[in-house]
Amino acid sequence: MKSKFLKRIGAFTCAFIMMGNTAWASTTGTVTGSRVNVRSQATTTSAVVDLKVAGEQVQILSREGDWYKIQLAGGEAYMFAQYVRENPEAPAAAAPAAQAAPAAAAAPVVEAPAAPAVQHVAINTMVLNMRQAPSLYAGIVGKLNMGQTVTVLADAGDWYQVKTAAGATGYIYKQHTTATTAPAADATDMRSKVIAFALAQVGTPYRYGGTSLTAGVDCSGFTQQVLRQFGIAINRSSRDQSKNGTAVSYSSIKPGDLIFYGSSSVISHVAMYIGNGQIVHASTPRTGVTISPAGSVGGKRIIACRSVLN
Repeated sequence: MKSKFLKRIGAFTCAFIMMGNTAWASTTGTVTGSRVNVRSQATTTSAVVDLKVAGEQVQILSREGDWYKIQLAGGEAYMFAQYVRENPEAPAAAAPAAQAAPAAAAAPVVEAPAAPAVQHVAINTMVLNMRQAPSLYAGIVGKLNMGQTVTVLADAGDWYQVKTAAGATGYIYKQHTTATTAPAADATDMRSKVIAFALAQVGTPYRYGGTSLTAGVDCSGFTQQVLRQFGIAINRSSRDQSKNGTAVSYSSIKPGDLIFYGSSSVISHVAMYIGNGQIVHASTPRTGVTISPAGSVGGKRIIACRSVLN
């Protein structure tokens, strides 16, 4: 009698486990946070391996506590579950339509698209994925940064087919763009490259006196080392960096310019402006290199703005 009871319990347990394993099969989610780090492990101290922005679709493999394990092109990674909303399952009757979707998605690529209404657009969100086709499920072929200007090749409904200054092509979601004029000179492209490199350092540890983009930097070490990658030499401390370049007003500041903060007239912090009222900077030991509103930092007000990019 006891043996039969144990067998029934074992069978029930196996069935429950199998149900638990299949519950996550082919589950997708939508990123709800404006900018969410994807990490190598389910901890906030693990390495950042990718970045997702609001509206992106992710493939959910499982849930581990407060984290979702997701599928990336290069393997598995983790996202904080608070910033991902599970998509509702499609009804069974919709399955045939879903099978026909790839042919419909490919139509804008195969058919000759109409001439676009705009010729150039600027990215107005922090990071925007450029995809192989006009679909959130299409592969990512590149990432564009706020303020970057691209040439519109074709209009594909809610998407633009675009070409970057470097010659890369792909599709971007219209909602995250603003019509603009063509880049006037290489200076615009330089600013885009500087911002792209600076944003790639988000998550770098903060270290007082640090000048290493891998081991750690402080605020002025961050700006100095980012600009150094582009052959631009500036002073070491935030106070001395405020003497570099040309003074500009906050109302005319451009992405790539430096903003200096402090109390009274004493400068004690520097950050790089990235557009849309935001900065990237080495903030505190808790946050490391991060993105913040430009208005004030830790109670410190803006004292000066300088441009070191032509």
